[in-house]
Amino acid sequence: MFGPRMSAARRKSAKTEHGDLLILHPMDPPPQHSPVPPRGPSGARLQFISRWRGCAGFSLLGLAVTLFVLAVIAAVGTPFLRQRAIERKTNAIVADLRAFAAAYQAFAHERGDWPPQVAPGVVPAGMETRLAQTSWKEPTPIGGRFHWARRTLQQGMRYEAALVISDSREHQVSRDKNQLEHIDRQIDDGDLTTGKFRLGYRNQPVFVVEN
Repeated sequence: MFGPRMSAARRKSAKTEHGDLLILHPMDPPPQHSPVPPRGPSGARLQFISRWRGCAGFSLLGLAVTLFVLAVIAAVGTPFLRQRAIERKTNAIVADLRAFAAAYQAFAHERGDWPPQVAPGVVPAGMETRLAQTSWKEPTPIGGRFHWARRTLQQGMRYEAALVISDSREHQVSRDKNQLEHIDRQIDDGDLTTGKFRLGYRNQPVFVVEN
């Protein structure tokens, strides 16, 4: 019925007539089958390992890109954030020093003399009302505590009255030169060795109220 010279169309129709039966000519090449992955537990493991390797490679690449971006952001953003922190502390210290100096000057104007000297963070007698709503008892933004000093000797210079930012047992004053110079530029002449704001004993900041 199917001779050696049966045409391709005839072979095709024969397949249609016989369902899934494919009748080949004796001279036809054997059919090509795409490889089928092995089934069962071993095949599933191979497929899992192949997919895992692809995901792992992608994950490592993504992680490397993320770390690089974070490093760039840190390199650019850190100096900016540091400067903002310096400015924030400077603004707070300058506002406090001006407010405290005005309060002590008002006391001296009314009483004819300055309040007595006290320990760091302690409110002098007669200044309770004037300093009640301030941060006098709190640590300063640059560490240490505010200290009212009378006839104080600082770096070889004696001052009649001054506000000193002194070290305390719990809070040490920052010796960051950039921070202190920034404060000096805002409230004085920008030189820590001259003017009203300067470095005194043990390089503690001093704001002179009266020479």
